[in-house]
Amino acid sequence: MKARQKLILFSFLSLVSPFRLQAADVLEPAATIPLPSVKGRIDHFGVDLKHRRLFVAALGNDTLEVVDLRSGRRERSLDGFGEPQGVLYLPEFNRIYVANGSANRGDILDGTSLARIKGV
Repeated sequence: MKARQKLILFSFLSLVSPFRLQAADVLEPAATIPLPSVKGRIDHFGVDLKHRRLFVAALGNDTLEVVDLRSGRRERSLDGFGEPQGVLYLPEFNRIYVANGSANRGDILDGTSLARIKGV
């Protein structure tokens, strides 16, 4: 191991080792929300806290799944993406931004209608 790698590893361990997890610190699942038509892997998530929606980038499906967190159900499945990976909802603009891996573009969606406004 090179000296630089040892230093980084030692620095990381010195930051982490003082903390010990307690039983109360372990996350427990609160619910399971089925996405039956989603195949392959899912990647990133975005959240709209005001409207309690979760946006799921279903990379294997080329879809963006919209989940209603109040009801615990999928609200809609939006297609036409190319390996969606990054998802970001900006409430101040009411826009959803989706980065696509294979489509070589980012999509901008309206936060209310979920319609695609533009591809960049």
